[in-house]
Amino acid sequence: MPKHFSDDQYGQAVFESVQSGAYPESEELVSAEFPSSALPKIIKLVEKAREDVKVWASIQSQVMRY
Repeated sequence: MPKHFSDDQYGQAVFESVQSGAYPESEELVSAEFPSSALPKIIKLVEKAREDVKVWASIQSQVMRY
C-alpha cells in the first residue's frame, strides 16, 4: 500500500525542489501521486518566499547606498 503524505509535506517537497533544484530524499514521496489539494500549500510557500526576497532586496538596496 502506498504511503500517504500530508499536503504540507507535498508542498514543502515541491518548494524545496524549486528553491534548491534537489529532489526530496524520500523515494516514496518522489514517486507518490501528487494531489491537487497540495497546490494551495505550495502557492502559500512560494508567496512567502517571494515576499522574503522583496524584503531582502530592499535591505540590500539600503545597505548599498551607505
